[in-house]
Amino acid sequence: FNSIVNFDSVVFNETVRFTLTKFKYPVTSRKTTFNKDISFNSCTFEMISLFDNSIFLGIADFSLSTFAGFVFFQKCTFKNVSIMHSNFREFVFFDSSVFDSSLHDSLAFGTILNFYGSDFSRNLSFKNISCHDSVKFEFDEAEFARIVVDWSQIQDNLTRSEGEVGLIKTYISFENSFRQQGLFEDMNDCYYDRRQLEYKLQTDGEKIWNWIFDFVCGYSVKPLKVWQPFLFVIFLFTVIFRIMGVKLIDIDYTPVKAYRRWYNKLGDALLFSVLSFLTAGLGSWKAESEKRKLLFTFAAIEGLCGWFILAMFIISLARVYIR
Repeated sequence: FNSIVNFDSVVFNETVRFTLTKFKYPVTSRKTTFNKDISFNSCTFEMISLFDNSIFLGIADFSLSTFAGFVFFQKCTFKNVSIMHSNFREFVFFDSSVFDSSLHDSLAFGTILNFYGSDFSRNLSFKNISCHDSVKFEFDEAEFARIVVDWSQIQDNLTRSEGEVGLIKTYISFENSFRQQGLFEDMNDCYYDRRQLEYKLQTDGEKIWNWIFDFVCGYSVKPLKVWQPFLFVIFLFTVIFRIMGVKLIDIDYTPVKAYRRWYNKLGDALLFSVLSFLTAGLGSWKAESEKRKLLFTFAAIEGLCGWFILAMFIISLARVYIR
């Protein structure tokens, strides 16, 4: 095509193929409806390409194509998109688009947006997109300088033909992109999801340590998770100290009613557990003579747990706030 191509507001009710076509001038296809498949396979777009507000109810195939100018797919609706091994030299925008595999009963593809092997030299933007639950984005072997998207909008819709190992590579690419943009909250969430995915591939020994790391501080990106191990350790040792009969020195519960005696002793055990966790001193406490050595052994173990948990909390909190 040696002139501008304009398909604005056109409705295509049959399959359309532009395979191996070269568009030397801008292509505008805004508010266009493709009720069947549309193929731009192996095409060359030498200038800007505008597909804004278009509806693709069949397969939209842009594989093996080269886009030398800006590409706009803003506010589009896609049933199934294939953009494998394509080359984008300028910005690509999918902002406010909808990806929904349930739009057309005759097609039921699981992978809706396939960027296999594509190279995005500039921005790839998916701001404010809307995805059906069955939609999957595939970025196998794709390279992009920067991808603009909220992690929460795409995290449950990523897939890889290479399986979990390949998906981890995609997560790392997203992490690097979020870091470059200063989107550290999205980067942390992406990192956390990647670590959970890696957990499934680890040996039993590695899983134990990583489970503890996640339980204590969310792989150092979720410091507020420290309340989980804090409460667990406190109440675990409260039960242990209650069984051992720990109590304050010179306190006699004999005259107290039975139910209040049990309540007071449980309170002593809880207080002793908190003090042991914080290593705040044990001088005013006692237990039965034969249990005294064992009591302070458990207190020392809880103190070590406390130091470990507090240290992980401080490190995680510092890491988040330094960013």
